[in-house]
This record gives sequence, C-alpha cells and structure tokens, in this order.
Amino acid sequence: MSRPLLVSTPTVEGHPPARIFGYLSANAVWEAAHLADRRFKEAWNNGRYGVYKAIMDQLEKDVLRDLSEQARALGANAIVGLSIRYGTAPLFQGAGGVFMQCDGDRWYAHAEGTAVLIDGIPPPQP
Repeated sequence: MSRPLLVSTPTVEGHPPARIFGYLSANAVWEAAHLADRRFKEAWNNGRYGVYKAIMDQLEKDVLRDLSEQARALGANAIVGLSIRYGTAPLFQGAGGVFMQCDGDRWYAHAEGTAVLIDGIPPPQP
C-alpha cells in the first residue's frame, strides 16, 4: 500500500498544492513494559538501548500510518508541515480524573500536518 508523500516543509518546491484539505493529527501510546518483556535480551546493541528504540520506532510507524489513512480518505496525496513529538504520558484513574504516576513507562507520539493534493504526484493506492 503506497503512502502519501510526507514532508516536514510547508510546501513541496515546484509543486504548489491544487487543493488544501486541512489539518490532520494522530496519536499513539505504548507501554514500555509491553516491549521490555519481549526485547530485554536485545536491550543493549552497540550502545543503543534497544527497548526505547523499539518503542520510538513503533510509535512513529503507528502515527504515520494513521495520518496516511486519514489523508487517503480525503483524497490527498501529500502531507506537508509534518511534525512528530514524543514523550511520556500519565494516565487518568477512574472517572474522577485523578492522575496515576506513570514513571515514564507510557510513551506517546503525536504527529500532525496538513493534507494537500499536489498535481503531478500520483495518488496513493488503497
């Protein structure tokens, strides 16, 4: 399945948008313990902590997939102004909205950009 063109710049040089669909955003949350159990033996690989790298890679994959699906549904063939932010997130406990301490074990990614249609770029295939 092809994905729309993803760029961090606000435009694609030499290709003005024929149509602007608007703002898109996607979020993903992963619990570090979920991957830590499976990847503990791979934790250190050439000085890189494999658990965290695996989480960041999965978060990026998830938000880009979600953004791409949203763009395709609109008929867009590109997302411009793409940005991704990562962090740790506390969770809410119960209906009272009382925060639980997360101690950095829940990681999130938030991606956003603008869906556009650019002439001369093939549309993504479903």
